[in-house]
Amino acid sequence: PGLRPELTWAYELGYQQRLPGDGGLLELRAYYDDIADRTEKVPLRDAIGLYAASGNVDTARRYGAEAKASVRLASIGLRNALLSLRYNWQQSQVVDPFTGAPRRISADRGNNYDLGFRHDLIRQGASYGLTYKATGGAVIISDLPVTARIEIKPILEIFAEKKLGRAITLRLEGQNVGGAHEIQDRTLYALNAID
Repeated sequence: PGLRPELTWAYELGYQQRLPGDGGLLELRAYYDDIADRTEKVPLRDAIGLYAASGNVDTARRYGAEAKASVRLASIGLRNALLSLRYNWQQSQVVDPFTGAPRRISADRGNNYDLGFRHDLIRQGASYGLTYKATGGAVIISDLPVTARIEIKPILEIFAEKKLGRAITLRLEGQNVGGAHEIQDRTLYALNAID
């Protein structure tokens, strides 16, 4: 009860440059988000006891910079092939409602990047490619009995697709091809994190 929607003032400054001869694109972006009524896990007390539930924290902030580049590979003999790179550096801060200590916003992974390759075979009506994703640092989850740090290792995704007609495309995808796993560290409190 009483949960308010988040209100975010988002400030952003960006720059974009197309490479000559449709050779690719470079993009830079800096951002700052001022967040009111951030939704996080918060302690709630009623006549029966103390609980953790979704609730509002007063303020939070998130800021960072992102760089993107995409380059067409025709100059090295791969017509209709594209190499793309994205890197995002992000920081955030909120006061943990259970411990009172500053920490990152619960969904913030800090640094993350991905590298992608796509090759379109126009005559065959087919495409293939791959993406390597590093999701960045760990996500922090804070609650009454537990504080958890969850980290997902970098993953590799691959795909191949073929047009079977004007309206039908057959696509095969492989998610997490390398079998990257998730690492979780948990601190379990005898009473709760507030105490």
